[in-house]
Amino acid sequence: MGIADTSIAAASAAFSGLAAFGAWKASRQANDTAASVAQIERDRWHNALTPQLRLKLEQSDGLLYVRFEPFRVR
Repeated sequence: MGIADTSIAAASAAFSGLAAFGAWKASRQANDTAASVAQIERDRWHNALTPQLRLKLEQSDGLLYVRFEPFRVR
C-alpha cells in the first residue's frame, strides 16, 4: 500500500467518522424533540380528562352543592 492509498483510506475514515457524529447528533435532537412533544401531549390529555367540579355553598341552610361538569376537550 502506497502513500496515496493510505491517505485516501485515512481521509475516508475521517469523513465516515464525521458522518457518524452528525448522524448521532441528529438522532439525539430528534429524540429530545420527540420527548418534548410526548410531554406536551401527556399534559394536554391530563388537562382534558381532569374532572371539572362546580361548588356552591348555600349560607341560608348550610348545604354544599357539588356539580360535576362533563369533560370538555380544550
